[in-house]
Amino acid sequence: MILLTMCLGFSIYFTSKYLNKNTLFTKVKDIFGEVLLAIIGFLTLIFLLKKDIFNIIDDNKTTNSVVTLYILWIGGLFASRIALACKLAPLLGSLLIGVILKNLPLCEYFIVENKDIKESLCDIGFIIILIRSGIALDIKALKKYFFLCLSIVTISTLFDFFSTAGLCYKILNFPLQTSILFSIVLSCVAPVIIVPIMIEFKKQTNYESTGIITIILASATLINMLCVTAFAIVISINFEDEISFIELQKPISHGIIIGIFSGVASSFITINIFQHVDGNCHFKKSVTIMTYCLLMYFGGKYYKNNIIGSVGIISFTLIINYIFNKNNEEGLNKVDDIFKYGWNNFIEPLLFSTIGTSIKISEMNLNVFLIALLIIVISTIVKLIALISTSTLSHLNLKESIYIAFSFTAKATVQAALAPKLAIFLSQKNLPLEASLGYTIDKVVIIVTIISIIISAPLGHSLMTHFSQLILKEKAESGGDLDDNISRTEESQNFI
Repeated sequence: MILLTMCLGFSIYFTSKYLNKNTLFTKVKDIFGEVLLAIIGFLTLIFLLKKDIFNIIDDNKTTNSVVTLYILWIGGLFASRIALACKLAPLLGSLLIGVILKNLPLCEYFIVENKDIKESLCDIGFIIILIRSGIALDIKALKKYFFLCLSIVTISTLFDFFSTAGLCYKILNFPLQTSILFSIVLSCVAPVIIVPIMIEFKKQTNYESTGIITIILASATLINMLCVTAFAIVISINFEDEISFIELQKPISHGIIIGIFSGVASSFITINIFQHVDGNCHFKKSVTIMTYCLLMYFGGKYYKNNIIGSVGIISFTLIINYIFNKNNEEGLNKVDDIFKYGWNNFIEPLLFSTIGTSIKISEMNLNVFLIALLIIVISTIVKLIALISTSTLSHLNLKESIYIAFSFTAKATVQAALAPKLAIFLSQKNLPLEASLGYTIDKVVIIVTIISIIISAPLGHSLMTHFSQLILKEKAESGGDLDDNISRTEESQNFI
């Protein structure tokens, strides 16, 4: 109740700053309606689980976890609305509410940790990231600037990867394989921040016909696809002690082959099912896609080969993306909207608020914060230099190259999905941290990730928003560039 009251007050205050009286009245009614619905939902859950309303947290771990998930979801959802009203990334609000709930004595009572549920939540978040990366990629737009995007992705990611891995290995004394994995996690970018800003710029202003919007959107997607695939492969190499019952002698090559075969087979079945289906079947498509992806991912995990799921999902989504867009102008835009709605309203607030509960402020020390800040600053500078150097060798001018570099400074959703997975693997191995920081490696991974999100998400958002008019030139008339023809595709790409 206290949490909902705080969220209600902040929501009304911040929305009043940006809305006129009529709009404010409507918005306040919506907020009251949502708060009332949240309270009714909470009471319904308590009665359904047969809980004592005056002693909600009891000895039943399963029902306690359900109550905790509901509180984190509602808290994260309202906090994301507040962050959005402040013109910040919604995920930042969800992350901070998780930290607050874990560190306030009154609220901490309701936060019960369940590692199995947390791992499953991270897996589902990871699967949705892979799905949306595949079905939202604008393949037609990518063809025109493919080599430039490929050079940006390859060079910037490698520079960021080697600098971060070196810092983790030398400063944090991480084992080499852990340094490699963590550097892959931190090398990802944040389309959840990039895409809405690009769409807003496209609506408000016409820029020079250089394809900069297409380049930024396509490169962001490719960077994340490269990183999540590499993450799955390296995890399988270093943290899979047992071979599956199939007795794979070469788990990497076999995982890739089986993954591609699974993806192609699933895409063939899906395409044939929906080939001659008319009418509004977007929800059925999204359920079918999600079901096949869950099967490939958890099937590969069951047989102790994570490569199968990742490669299978990427192959599957890219093929159906190409075929459906080829046969239909709308393609999978409506399907992606369904995944987007589920991500924004369920997975993102729950995932980020859950990650926030991993931070215990009373146990924090200044050393780990400063080291995390140092790693973030150095890796960001290296990535900026690489991106500017790469872009200046193309048709883009220096200001546009700088803007592309600014676009890739933010870290957010992909880190939120991958970092807990890495921490779980590390905790299962019981690897100690060989330093005087007072933390285990899995804790350091979570702390550095959260600090990087808190710092880089608003920083990247501000750089892209407030420096756009200084960096990008306006043009008086539309230049007929590819960017002028892909506004619907860009709107559908508000993923991850």
